[in-house]
Amino acid sequence: MTDTEQNTKQSLTSDNVMDDFVADYERRIAAIRQGKQTQGREGAVAQYVPSCKSTPGFYCLGTYTYSMNAVLKKHGISPQASGLMQFTNAERGQFNSAAWGSPQISCPGAINYFESHKNKELKACGKSLKDMPKGTTLGQMLAQGYKDGSIPKGSLVLVQSAGNTSTGMHAVMFVGLNDKGEPLFSSANPEKIRQTMPKWANQTANPNKSRDLDCYVVNMKKAMEVKVPQVQNSAERQKAAAAQTQAQVPAVKSSGGFKLEPITVKNDSVKPHGGFKIPVAPVKNLDADFDDVPSNKSADNSLSSLLKKAVSRVSDKIGDLTATVSDKLRHAWRNEIRFRAKSRCDNKAMKLLAQKSAEKSNAVFRSTNLMKTLMRNTASLAEQHTSGRQSLSEKMNASPALKKAMLGRRYSR
Repeated sequence: MTDTEQNTKQSLTSDNVMDDFVADYERRIAAIRQGKQTQGREGAVAQYVPSCKSTPGFYCLGTYTYSMNAVLKKHGISPQASGLMQFTNAERGQFNSAAWGSPQISCPGAINYFESHKNKELKACGKSLKDMPKGTTLGQMLAQGYKDGSIPKGSLVLVQSAGNTSTGMHAVMFVGLNDKGEPLFSSANPEKIRQTMPKWANQTANPNKSRDLDCYVVNMKKAMEVKVPQVQNSAERQKAAAAQTQAQVPAVKSSGGFKLEPITVKNDSVKPHGGFKIPVAPVKNLDADFDDVPSNKSADNSLSSLLKKAVSRVSDKIGDLTATVSDKLRHAWRNEIRFRAKSRCDNKAMKLLAQKSAEKSNAVFRSTNLMKTLMRNTASLAEQHTSGRQSLSEKMNASPALKKAMLGRRYSR
């Protein structure tokens, strides 16, 4: 393995470091929020931000710096030797530390660190809202910087906060834009993860405050590339790798000796599966950077740019297809839920109807029997049914002949 390969392997890209940084910071916020419910704020802060154990009320910037140092340690980098915003002998005298503060560094101290640092590249990583045109909001500044690459995800944002009676400042992390173009913030105190905060985004530069007490943004990704030797810019690293790969292209032997085989690309369109056309132009610069930095030329026809555009179109098509399938599945589930709910309602209605019909029939039957009972018990004795047969006395009274005969029979005995 060559020395160049060894250095490339040992170095880290700032993109990977910042991705780990953002993930660690947001996991720590979620843990603090959960820990507050069981062990209170002091216990949660002491567990997840040990550097702020003695000052649990000031852990907004403390969580940011602790998480950043934890990620550097994870990648084998000493924060004390190569870290950022560390008050160590290695950096003593490199910046004005009068407004340093505690537990590690105050919000004005963080601004002062970049504003007064003797390293010009590191100093350029910080930008005040006062540097923007008058009336520009912090949200507009972040959106513009995110689009041009000067304010990436993970950047430190220091905002005005009336709740902080000591400095009037508050530290949060910028984590990109939502689909409406609004900035998203993650904050340790109060615990918020990727939320829009109009009270921060709508802030403008305060003419009555100095630069170290006004809205300020730090491109922490660029600051790491400048301050930490092991962290490299991903574009520069890819450029170096491409140059090394080109230097190792095998030579083709011809009658005139060894020479590099020229690479030719036809200027036509290739149509792969799915019908997506990828226009291919002649390769003019094989050393072109594969990064997002815009070219100064009016038209960028490099192979990297064309491939990026083609991949972007394919990604958009796949995204649309995925959204369509998702919509179909969601509609199918919704229809199934509605069908089951309607079936349950219909069954309940049928059971209720049958029950009411049975109750009505029983009520009519009971009413008829009751009427018969009442008529039978309330009828007069004269109207009650009697037998049609006459007794012997009645027959004798009704028939004198029969009476005489019966009496003569009695006396003859």
